[in-house]
Amino acid sequence: MGSPDRADRETARREAGAGTGTGLPLLRRNLRELPGAPTPAAWLAGLVAVLIAYTGPLVLVFQAAEHAGPDRAQLASWIGALAVGSALATLPRCLWYRQPIVVA
Repeated sequence: MGSPDRADRETARREAGAGTGTGLPLLRRNLRELPGAPTPAAWLAGLVAVLIAYTGPLVLVFQAAEHAGPDRAQLASWIGALAVGSALATLPRCLWYRQPIVVA
């Protein structure tokens, strides 16, 4: 058996809701609670995270475009691929961890 300190920490985690459930049950619970979760602070944190994480790679795309010389349609395609790729990589992590975790 673990020490009393460990038992106290586990009890505190359970009461706080951290670490309860794993795998698909955790994801289902997070999806069920999603409609009531967005607070103004959560929206602001998500917006700041997205702006910071999106502009860095966007600068790199523009710098690569200067050297590659694509036309406007190709550049738009690159930016679109960056946005879609970032969204597809970010969404599962946000739903899983319930935090604005952005993949750049």
